[in-house]
Amino acid sequence: MLGNDIVDLTEAKKQSNIFRPRYFDKTLTASEQYIVQQSVNPELCFWKIWTCKEAVYKSAQREFGFKSFYNPLQFNIECLKEFQAKVCYNYNIYNVDIEINNNFIYSFTSNDFKTDYCILSSQFSVLQQISTKFNQPISLNKNENGLPYLKLLSHDKICSITHHGAYFAIQYLC
Repeated sequence: MLGNDIVDLTEAKKQSNIFRPRYFDKTLTASEQYIVQQSVNPELCFWKIWTCKEAVYKSAQREFGFKSFYNPLQFNIECLKEFQAKVCYNYNIYNVDIEINNNFIYSFTSNDFKTDYCILSSQFSVLQQISTKFNQPISLNKNENGLPYLKLLSHDKICSITHHGAYFAIQYLC
């Protein structure tokens, strides 16, 4: 399945104190905390881990059909590189790709499905660009389980959505 997450780095700096001890303990395993603490840029490292875990959470939710829950400790970073990670959930390993620039961190997983994504400043802009790509009207809907999909005239496409601060992104099956 697919899943994505984005963090607007400017907004994240303004809004959160990620290094509060209780928050840190609720969101990162001991090994993940060590990775962050040893990092040259701990804040960036934290958000990189966070977006990877969120992307896998969305993918696993669609794959296993579970209800929403908040327990980031169930998602463990097994390997973290500059632009890739391996995240373990329920004995399943998910490969995550990471895009980082000065503005945001965007992480996505596809479990070997071919996907594409679009990141812009609003849902409207993203849908407009995808609509142009497919040369047909498109809308964003949710299924009976509350999971998003793109509705095209010809068919539906499974997708994952994320937004934070100045950014909105949709990842979708090709």
